[in-house]
Amino acid sequence: MRVAIVSESFLPQVNGLTNSVCRVLEHLAAHGHEAMVIAPGPCPASHAGFPVHATPAFRLPFYRSFRVGLPSREIRCVLEEFEPDVVHLASPTVVGASGMTAAARLGVPAVAVYPDRPRRLRPPVRHARHGQRHLVMAPPHPQPG
Repeated sequence: MRVAIVSESFLPQVNGLTNSVCRVLEHLAAHGHEAMVIAPGPCPASHAGFPVHATPAFRLPFYRSFRVGLPSREIRCVLEEFEPDVVHLASPTVVGASGMTAAARLGVPAVAVYPDRPRRLRPPVRHARHGQRHLVMAPPHPQPG
């Protein structure tokens, strides 16, 4: 299977989302799938043997270590060239919205995954940004124990 991952964060930024994306890539590599990543730059050229494409990004003045990706037409071009079977949107916001739009225009199914957000911070399932997604996945809200 060919999986394109569009992420709001990736290496060298280390956080829960980046770690989740890295584990997904390692799993895909171990099982013989093809993959690629689109994420805010700068980022490494590859990870787990898969190419990583950097989108333009800027630093937040109040959170200098985090880069926010900008929407780009390049996202659609990269997806079109890769010809994925599915687009994996990792905690989609800005870059993810571009990835979702590109996937819809290319007729490729997309999955929105929120591994790093508590339920109260996730966008609603029918949020306008992701109105055409086919599946939403998120960890369950931790229960008090």
